[in-house]
Amino acid sequence: MPDLRPDQTKGPLVEREFLRRDDAHRLARQPETRVDQGLAPNKSSVSRLQTFGDLIDLHITDMCEVGKPPRRSKAATLTTLKRDLGKEKIGHLDRQKLIDYGKMRAELGEARPANRFGGPI
Repeated sequence: MPDLRPDQTKGPLVEREFLRRDDAHRLARQPETRVDQGLAPNKSSVSRLQTFGDLIDLHITDMCEVGKPPRRSKAATLTTLKRDLGKEKIGHLDRQKLIDYGKMRAELGEARPANRFGGPI
């Protein structure tokens, strides 16, 4: 286990996700490089997203690009969110709408808190 000092907690954790340390550093420098080139900081710029469904698609794409596609449970959750809220404009989706959505799903018996073993709390 690497020595994790408070000022270094993110470095080693990120490096474990990559085959080579240089790949992690390259990814970390990518936004700065793009700005230096006069481009948007991220090639999948959030500014072009219109709906919550677009944001979900971007999240799935980003997960796949780093080699960690959504597994069964997360994929099912993202599919349900996209089906139910995907057409919502990002600017119109606020905290209260998400809370109301969660309550509605709970009333239908479709949502329940779960512990890390998948059972109800």
